[in-house]
Amino acid sequence: MPRTDTAPKAPELAAPSPPCLIPRDMRAHCLTLVAVDSDEYIARLDAMVEEHGVAIQYVGSNGGETSFGYTVGLSLVPHADFILFALTPQLTQGILNDLAFAVLRGGMRFESGDHIHHVLRDLPVLLIDVEEPDRYLRLAIPTENPQSGRKQVRAIQVLTPDGNGRFPGDDGYADPAPPLLGQVNRAGPSKTLPDAATRRGQGW
Repeated sequence: MPRTDTAPKAPELAAPSPPCLIPRDMRAHCLTLVAVDSDEYIARLDAMVEEHGVAIQYVGSNGGETSFGYTVGLSLVPHADFILFALTPQLTQGILNDLAFAVLRGGMRFESGDHIHHVLRDLPVLLIDVEEPDRYLRLAIPTENPQSGRKQVRAIQVLTPDGNGRFPGDDGYADPAPPLLGQVNRAGPSKTLPDAATRRGQGW
């Protein structure tokens, strides 16, 4: 199993979050966070990571907080996990799957400031470093930082543009703004995910 130390407790929700629908041909799986026995839940999550390389954890809106989803398991590559706010479970699942399998199957690597094309149909998404990942990625798998020797979680937030190509934090951003978990950095390069045929050939 991926975890060797005591796993964090799953946060309790007053009500189950919305269902996360998974097409049968999806390689990654999505768990919906509910009030369940923590050890049992984390064991299920870890089993998905062990089999598929990644799991998608979706957390529904509760008490006025914005819904979000994040990957679990990319830290074992090693690579930062991804987190995405304010989209439906199905769209969250699709975007995080594409980014996760770009890492796992395509060998791509992503950093803060990258503009990623072919995640959405017409416009790129923007990536920024998350400053306090433990606050949101409660079930992520921490790995050892070679510089400090301490186990920690590293995460990248995926920012989606509005229909005019503006990102959260831009003047005139038209959609409801998600929480920004770090400083917006635009200095990275543009990267493009493979086309559908290449993805199928790589086993996405």
